Amino acid sequence: MKRIGIIGLGLKNPYTYAPILKLQGAKPTCVWDTYAENARDYAKTFDCTPVEDLDDFPTDDVDGVIIESINSEHLKLAKGFVERGIPAFIEKPMSNDPQEVFSFLDEFPDAPGRPVVLGKSSPFLPGLPGDAAGNIRETTGHDQALQGFGLSYDGPFPR
Repeated sequence: MKRIGIIGLGLKNPYTYAPILKLQGAKPTCVWDTYAENARDYAKTFDCTPVEDLDDFPTDDVDGVIIESINSEHLKLAKGFVERGIPAFIEKPMSNDPQEVFSFLDEFPDAPGRPVVLGKSSPFLPGLPGDAAGNIRETTGHDQALQGFGLSYDGPFPR
């Protein structure tokens, strides 16, 4: 069974993810939220471990993480996991700031080895009308990095 860490409980979507993960042979194993009480409640509901300090998140105990926090924090929270080679599913939008997305892609040019999956974000990226992935590729030349961001992904999350 794949072990998934939950980072943030924004909009309560992780409550929806847990049953879907179970159908895919995965389960939440630990959870962190800005509000520790929310993490404890989620942990009781889904029989996983609450983590009070993100610096203590048990990265050895997860095969991937779901980032479901405040939009402006998505990439900041994902970075530490991606640096460790832990696959991350980032809830859309990836960031409120297109430049932050470009910087993230620059920082992780070997993204296919450190996969990040993202929900459809094009309507939510200011300054990037239409197809966000196409615009990022055209603007930055990050075609290979984009492949690692879900297009050639084979990790613990369902496609």
